[in-house]
Amino acid sequence: MAAGHRPLILAAFVITTLSTPAFAGVAFLLAPASVDLEVRPGETREFQLNVVNEGTEAGTFVLLAKDLAQDVDGYSFEEPDPENPYSAVPWLRIEPSEITLQPGDAAVIKGVISIPRDARGTRYAGILCELKADESPPEAGVAKVRVRWSMASIVTVAIGGTRALLLGEITDLRAEKPERNEGTVRITATFRNNSEVHVYAHGTVTLRHADGTRVGDFPLGGGRGMVLPHSEVKYTSLFTRYFRPGDYTAEARITYGGARGPAVATVPFTIGEERIASGAMIEQVMFEVLPSGWGFETRPGGIDAINARVINLEDRPITIEVEPRAMEITPQGQMVVLDSADAPYSVAPLINVDPKTFELAPERERNIRYILRVPREITGGGRYGVLTFTASAVDDDGTERRSSVYLPIMLTLPDAPKPVASVESLRTLYDPNAKQLLVQMIAENESDIHFKAMNAKVTLHSKVKAQRQEVEGDEEGPEIVEGETELFRQIAEAELPVLGRIVLPESQGVFTGVVSKELPPGEYRLDLVFDYGGERPAIASHRFTIEGEDEAQTPPRPQAAVEPSVRRG
Repeated sequence: MAAGHRPLILAAFVITTLSTPAFAGVAFLLAPASVDLEVRPGETREFQLNVVNEGTEAGTFVLLAKDLAQDVDGYSFEEPDPENPYSAVPWLRIEPSEITLQPGDAAVIKGVISIPRDARGTRYAGILCELKADESPPEAGVAKVRVRWSMASIVTVAIGGTRALLLGEITDLRAEKPERNEGTVRITATFRNNSEVHVYAHGTVTLRHADGTRVGDFPLGGGRGMVLPHSEVKYTSLFTRYFRPGDYTAEARITYGGARGPAVATVPFTIGEERIASGAMIEQVMFEVLPSGWGFETRPGGIDAINARVINLEDRPITIEVEPRAMEITPQGQMVVLDSADAPYSVAPLINVDPKTFELAPERERNIRYILRVPREITGGGRYGVLTFTASAVDDDGTERRSSVYLPIMLTLPDAPKPVASVESLRTLYDPNAKQLLVQMIAENESDIHFKAMNAKVTLHSKVKAQRQEVEGDEEGPEIVEGETELFRQIAEAELPVLGRIVLPESQGVFTGVVSKELPPGEYRLDLVFDYGGERPAIASHRFTIEGEDEAQTPPRPQAAVEPSVRRG
């Protein structure tokens, strides 16, 4: 990140330590906070941003496209650099780029992204919304303080047809004792994304005593976050529990979707009476297995070959152990490798691994071939698992390093029926501060074959009360009946980010998205159509009420919806 730039927190902030009464009525909103686009080379796509003047004074707002950068401390927005290979700014147009709003007014800003035909990869930009500063000269003898208010939205542009190998590593891992906190430990892991595209990383840490006894598994850092290409991010957790003096190890695991599995590193540390002594980080073994996974369509009684190439990237010999295991996919889409080969719908017992162990000389590679045998009596639609390749290396000081690569294997039986899914739950939560409706869908796979989510479209409707209606009358004409008819009109639509997510047989998938829309008190209906590749999509409908807020309650509280109503299809 260029010198002089500070990380920008995605909320309104003031670039000064001073304040002025002239801006006491300033309050505005830019939504949504992020825009994720998947486009094809040569395509032009439009998207919308909403600017709302929530203050008590009129304001002129300027919208600027900036390069998005990231360092260990957070995101920043920089002046566009034509040499930046990840910048989406040259492809981006904002209309209008300046707008004046009265108090309470809102405006829709159109963004247009035009992708060159030869483009590949993923690009990024930040759209900065700034309240235009008062440029008038100060009155004689009166000092004037210039205050700048800004909000930002991150734009991510993924170009279809791009294939990128996700590579990440932990470059630093430390155990430290914070100042003035007796008996506590701070674990900090620095993760580097070595890929050409962004990744979403999530960290956990396992603490153990020197004798191997597990102290516990804990979250590392602040949840799942985006890491830009060739950028580093720190994940830190503070453990406030008491640790008795002694020797410990901390194993950090950062999952980011890479074919090699999570980035793993271990650090030993000692807790003394007054301090913590941390040893050197133990790095993972650098090796590669190609391809990154296999898919087979094999008939009962058939045989297929699993061919792979194992490459030693170390300057020393490594030992490889190969083992087939069962796997699961969590409702959030995370692959979990089980400790054994046995599980419902597991393909692991069908794989003959020989050799199970072999050695590779420094910077050498080896082609291997394993056999997949499908029993004649097999039934159902699919089987799933992984081949785990665990590499071990011994350093010059005698330290042993171990790390694993997990390669998914998916077996589909021919003539299997298409998957069947339903919407098990459809829920909403409205945040009046952000003017966003959070939508959560839980999809249930009711078949014995996986499905791949394709699209989930939601439409939002508000209830309209009709006070008069006509019914069939006599010869004198229709009869006018005073009453109330339940009518709904569409006010918004959106798509949940579901594309490509896999849900295994008899499992669930949780999908969450946001509808950016201010919702006044009233009754609403949310309709959903979920396309997962089955004979027909799954549909659901959900009615909820937004209650009026007591003026004395500030700020407004997010509101959960009333009981969901779901219809399946």
